[in-house]
Amino acid sequence: MDAIFGEKKDLFENLSIPKMHYIVHYPQLITLYGPLVYLSCMRFEAKHQYFKKLSSVVCNFKNITKTLATRHQMRQCWEQANEKSLGKELESLKQRDESEADTSSTGTPETPKECPATKKEWPIIYRLPKFPTTLQQRLDEKSEVFIASAFRNKWRSQIVQVLFDDICSYTWYPSSKMYNDSCSALVAKYNFLRDHTGKGYESWHQMIKNKFKKERRPLVFIPEIQQKKTSSKTPPETTSTAIMTVDGTSTLGEDAISLGCHREKMQAECHKKHPNLSILQDKMARTRVERTVYLENHSTMETLDEYPALRFPIVLLAETNHQLDVDVDRSIMSGMGIVARKIIEECQRRATGRDLFKMYDDAKDAFAEESHRGLQLILATFLLPHLFREDPNAIYLINKDPEVPTPVLIITGNPFLEATFGVRLDYTDILTHKVDDITLWLATLMSIYFVFNIEYHKKVKNTLSFIEKYLMSNTPEGKISPTVIKMANYLFS
Repeated sequence: MDAIFGEKKDLFENLSIPKMHYIVHYPQLITLYGPLVYLSCMRFEAKHQYFKKLSSVVCNFKNITKTLATRHQMRQCWEQANEKSLGKELESLKQRDESEADTSSTGTPETPKECPATKKEWPIIYRLPKFPTTLQQRLDEKSEVFIASAFRNKWRSQIVQVLFDDICSYTWYPSSKMYNDSCSALVAKYNFLRDHTGKGYESWHQMIKNKFKKERRPLVFIPEIQQKKTSSKTPPETTSTAIMTVDGTSTLGEDAISLGCHREKMQAECHKKHPNLSILQDKMARTRVERTVYLENHSTMETLDEYPALRFPIVLLAETNHQLDVDVDRSIMSGMGIVARKIIEECQRRATGRDLFKMYDDAKDAFAEESHRGLQLILATFLLPHLFREDPNAIYLINKDPEVPTPVLIITGNPFLEATFGVRLDYTDILTHKVDDITLWLATLMSIYFVFNIEYHKKVKNTLSFIEKYLMSNTPEGKISPTVIKMANYLFS
């Protein structure tokens, strides 16, 4: 290399010496492999500039290139330091040599069977693997770094990585039992890592599951994997969503004529100055199955014209209470009363929602001290989207017009002093009676999502998921984002 540098130095006089290995090695690589563009051989500087631009866009100021390089280096060091790694490679070579030396083969290509020596059965009682020394010390000390309120915690990520590597020694496609066994063993040994809701390990379960999904993503491009997935698919069962999700016992004995009479009676009652809400709820119950099918094929305004009782908050709440078998308004009120203080403290620590805090401070002077708790409940409700770092304009607007078609609270006036609350769906007011209570508004908003079967807007998906899973229900079920689980653990701790 020194000789080559000396020969080329005359060409670059008064300039920095170039990276000569590009001049020396690239022709050899092109001769062997063809154009290097197919090998994605981007220079490190180009990668660095690209990631710097990407970091500024997503507001992530970590050195992504260095982080990725360090991660892969540490992963390789751990794998090569593991005693099992070399043993597996030797066993694989031994199996290959035995198959090549087998003279009874007919030469027909067959799918190789899994090596019995490397196949491991999932244990009846799962035991945790050995953690790195530093991580083990912090676990023994019950350090507070594991239960910090941050969305991303490097120590929790290390635990997930160790569990992931251990489960990979059994399979790349764990079953629910494997996830549950590993997570339950973790929280059983280290009780301070337990979640404060549900079974106690939902957040760990979701993190490990997401880890496997991310690491398996490159495998989908392997032809054998694609063929296996295609061959294992079965035609889906044809079922009616309306029949599955709606209780049709109240429509027994109804026909097209009687259902039409119920709708006419409902419409006539809604036009009265003081409609009978009991009659409206009865007619809504009798037309529940038909209405669900109607909703799937008609617009919002057409549905409201056909079933005008949906414009009444109390009817919306009654429908949601029947669907979820829970008192939505009372559940949200009691849940917000528990978490309001921590929501306010966390948003103060982050210095977010400053306009809301200013309005809250101004309103405190106008009310007696006994009313401050109610003001805190209002403040905490409005701070929920800020807590999850989401866009509050997708869930409520103060003296503004909506920007999204999904249900949005429209507040006219000062919500801490005197204001009216309305809800717009598809940019149209849908409530005939304005809501004057903050928790009742939140319950009405969630009821509209459920009754009209609307998907959560992506800008406030975590906020609405938290309300549904943890404020409207005492036993959260179904798929929950790890972000929501971590925040719920912090708020309810």
